[in-house]
Amino acid sequence: MEFLIAVGLILTAYCVGGIPFCLILGKVAVGKDLRQLGDHNPGAWNLMFNANLLWGVAGALLDAGKGAFAFWLGLRFGGPLVGYLAAVAAVAGHNWSPFLRFSGGKGVAAALGGLVAISPWALIVYAFLVTTLLLVTRRMAVGILGALLGSLLFLIAWNRDLASLIYSVTLLTVMAPKYLIDARILQTQHGSSEQNRYDLFTAKPR
Repeated sequence: MEFLIAVGLILTAYCVGGIPFCLILGKVAVGKDLRQLGDHNPGAWNLMFNANLLWGVAGALLDAGKGAFAFWLGLRFGGPLVGYLAAVAAVAGHNWSPFLRFSGGKGVAAALGGLVAISPWALIVYAFLVTTLLLVTRRMAVGILGALLGSLLFLIAWNRDLASLIYSVTLLTVMAPKYLIDARILQTQHGSSEQNRYDLFTAKPR
């Protein structure tokens, strides 16, 4: 019975994560499908560039809420490990939404929502690392994934438990493919010498 409850909580978290808040806000704000604008990504970054900052922040907060709610739901009714897996499931739902024919965003806000619910200290580490890496490399994939890796290593060292390790590995496994694929596309489109100039601002029309 506990196993079935855990599975149900994780599936629920996946469905919650799949709610395309930014896509909905994009239609309200500009009357268009974000998947046809900018970098064609139905996420907060693309919403910010094609609507305005306030709409982008609203979308980011709603997406972050998906991750935080998923962790709370799993933790409340299934325990710490289920909470961690539910947080990852929300990111998976955002990236491969069942409501968008299993397409979606890149999961940054949803991941950060789960991370702040798990450990505000890890979020502080993430904020410092992502700011530093973006300023130095000006490459979104490097900044996001590097900061995520650093904050998850901090979380593992801080908690020293198996659940944190499982959470970290599964979250990276869910998030990394989209960033690596996008970096590959940018390199193909613009060449390695041009990639840095475009990568930080991928939401702008190319």
